[in-house]
Amino acid sequence: MDAENIENVAVEETVPKKEIKKRFVFILKLIFFTGIIYLQFRYPELREEYGISSNIIDAILFYITAHMIISFSRLAIVYLYIKRSGRQVGFMNNFILGVNQIANILSFIMFIFALFLLFDIKAGEFFTSISIVAAAIALISKDYISNMINGMIIMFSDELSLEDYVKVGAHRGKISNITLLNMHIINDDDDLVYVPNNYILSSDVVNFTKHDIQKITLEFELNQIHLKHYERLKTDFDKVLQPYKKNIKKDSQVLKVLKVTKDSVQLKYQFRFIRWDKSMEKDIRRNIHECIIATLNEQEIMGVKIEN
Repeated sequence: MDAENIENVAVEETVPKKEIKKRFVFILKLIFFTGIIYLQFRYPELREEYGISSNIIDAILFYITAHMIISFSRLAIVYLYIKRSGRQVGFMNNFILGVNQIANILSFIMFIFALFLLFDIKAGEFFTSISIVAAAIALISKDYISNMINGMIIMFSDELSLEDYVKVGAHRGKISNITLLNMHIINDDDDLVYVPNNYILSSDVVNFTKHDIQKITLEFELNQIHLKHYERLKTDFDKVLQPYKKNIKKDSQVLKVLKVTKDSVQLKYQFRFIRWDKSMEKDIRRNIHECIIATLNEQEIMGVKIEN
């Protein structure tokens, strides 16, 4: 089983508790909804006896009914999707995240309409009266709205998925969650980074999981006058890989010249894992960076720039 499958199994093992909790909450809502309906039709005199406004009852019934329909639809869609894809109960991916977010948005909209019923506000007249204010609010919050739309686009695409190992700008790590506002990435230092969805769709993104994650690349830059140490660096890099040779594909190490400018030369060192190991990759990157510094210090070379 490869690294990607191991991570997917881990997700399927940790998420079911959340899904079970959602179903339990749905059952409680159903019981509450049934109780309200029963009291409304079985004991209609309770409203007058306790002086409960009809607006309150109508608003509660409207919201609970709409929310129950939305919740049931969400559960049904998720169940059918999981059954059709042959996954275990509790499986989570972009599609299910998107369905959950749509359900939350619809529930919020129904809550707003329930408030209209509660305060006896006519929706048509309300939106007409605040059209200028609404336009100003939309203008001010356009970035927020754009972020939400981009979040939905990401959720319903298969380019970026939960547990994918990606590089977004200067951030590199595993996607732990996707919301309407941002993407949660756990980087190599186990820090949780929140990246706005707008930034993701407008930046160059590298998805190592969906491509060749076994190929590891390290780029760095040397002054042209120091290019004579090219072979020395390759030899030193190969020595760094010796303790890990059991997991390094034989003869996969290569040092390439990427770009030559007036003042510098950009180099790339690559090798392949037999089986990708995040911790091992992190150690190798650190050791190679230290090797570059040590080699250059030994040769009294200055002006080196290391890139991740």
